[in-house]
Amino acid sequence: MLSQQFDIMVTTACNARCPFCVQEATFKPERCTDDRFLAGLDKHFGDFYCAGGRRVVITGGEPLLLPYRVLAVLTLLAPYHDLEVKAIYTNGHLLLARFPYYESSTIAEVMREAGLGCVNLSIHHDDQSVNDRIMQLDDAPGAVAIAAHLRSIGQRFRFNLSLQRGGIEDVEGLVRYLRWAFLLGAADVYVRELFDLQLDSPRTDTNRRPVDFTEIHRVSITPIVEALSTRKDFKLLGEQHELMRDKTEWTFLDSQTGHRAYLSRLTVGTELEQGAPYLVLMPDGRLYRGWLGSEMEIDLVGLKNRSPDELARLTCSGVGPESTGAAHG
Repeated sequence: MLSQQFDIMVTTACNARCPFCVQEATFKPERCTDDRFLAGLDKHFGDFYCAGGRRVVITGGEPLLLPYRVLAVLTLLAPYHDLEVKAIYTNGHLLLARFPYYESSTIAEVMREAGLGCVNLSIHHDDQSVNDRIMQLDDAPGAVAIAAHLRSIGQRFRFNLSLQRGGIEDVEGLVRYLRWAFLLGAADVYVRELFDLQLDSPRTDTNRRPVDFTEIHRVSITPIVEALSTRKDFKLLGEQHELMRDKTEWTFLDSQTGHRAYLSRLTVGTELEQGAPYLVLMPDGRLYRGWLGSEMEIDLVGLKNRSPDELARLTCSGVGPESTGAAHG
């Protein structure tokens, strides 16, 4: 089975220090040269596209720390005119900065002109001071300013929220956050439980222990789903389960605004050994079927020559727009 989404991880570096970052507990390869990275992207994304894939997400780390690499990625993707999703995950801190050597354009404007379809903003609280504390970002421009700029240039965006103790942790806080996000212009909101990290040998740096943090600060999404289901102003549209990993997603419609919210729970480390639960091009220019180690490297050579019936059997239907197993940025 083959993931329907292609993740492009341009860097593992990040200007935020979210204590729950799954990347600090998983595989972090070295970054190769831009030429080698783009050659890997050209090869592997071409195979993915020929196999029927039409969803691509640029991620990190914080991808906008390398704006020229992101721009090169978007340029390489430009000939693929029928992509359903072409998004970037970011904490938004650099979106309002001037693009290097561009006199009057922000990074957001340059990316929009290069064909970026959606900005997926990691915003973990509607109070800016709380969000800054959670993400450990200094001098951030703030969600209100970022959203205003994205609206002004016609760039579609969504908010991504991680439930946690000390942040948004109950249905009342979630509804307040949703209405705030929709008022700012977010097309929708993706809400996730802190990942359950079922890892035999998690990786970490010297200051963060994400497995320990998530165990202490995880807020169960189940009672929030149940509470939201009983509200007259929200309607549960569906519940979906993935085939290749332990993931459940619920889709809600906010009847007051007409916007949707996607609530998700995922256990990292439950990926099936068969197939490709993820397809991620990492900063070393190599393609992997997951985030857990170098042994997960794969090659999609030959997929373009398979019959439609074979490809149908290989393909795993995704859940929700622009959903991804990564929570970077």
